[in-house]
Amino acid sequence: MTGISKDEIVPVLFLTIVVCVAVIALTITNSITKDLIEEQKEIEIKENLEKLFPEMDDFEEDDDEEFYIVYQGNNLTNGTVIGFAFTVEGEGYGGTIEMLAGIEAYSYLATERIGGQEFSYTVTPDFEPAADNWTESEFPNGTKVFEVDDNNGSYKIFVERSPLNETEIDMVTLRGLRIVFHAETPGLGAKITDDDFLNQFKGIALGDLSLTADGGEVDAISGATISSEAVTDGVYDTVKSKVKKISKWLEEVDA
Repeated sequence: MTGISKDEIVPVLFLTIVVCVAVIALTITNSITKDLIEEQKEIEIKENLEKLFPEMDDFEEDDDEEFYIVYQGNNLTNGTVIGFAFTVEGEGYGGTIEMLAGIEAYSYLATERIGGQEFSYTVTPDFEPAADNWTESEFPNGTKVFEVDDNNGSYKIFVERSPLNETEIDMVTLRGLRIVFHAETPGLGAKITDDDFLNQFKGIALGDLSLTADGGEVDAISGATISSEAVTDGVYDTVKSKVKKISKWLEEVDA
């Protein structure tokens, strides 16, 4: 049996070394690229969260990576939870629309008591009466009382704050919405990124989150009903499913 010559071993050895070096280089490159992508994603999420929650100081993702917890103050030093955010997807005319939706950590219900009658409606945390003359006081449980004096006479508005609760899901209040990616038609569906459309999601209660044609409070973009509906339906369905998980997280934190 003839032995293997040096001339036969060298090319094989050289090729083996080249392959090993290439594999190592590719692994390192992939690792660096992955880290850069994750870093850029983190930057984009932070920027979008800051636009939804201008008062945000810190944020973190829950253990199951289902939603973001937004804090005023540092989350490691007893920062206050001011809201939650999560990614949303909707199927538009041009494909998948990717979004980031934010919701308030609490629901706020205002009740006006005028002449023996009561009128209730959801409001945002920074609610103030439209009247010129009013004073404000607050109970220890967070309930605010506005004593108003206007053309209707003197009356009170009570604003009650309630933690997120899946049994009262229609009262969940949106902080706002950001469009992350879309491929909708320019001049039509692409208008989902316009402020005129997105501003409708600020402070809206989940129970009102549908197009006006369906009984909600969101005006569809003219000529782009599919895109408009993809946004409202996507946000509604996602908020509804996430609130259940967030409620469970709040219970565990408070336990």
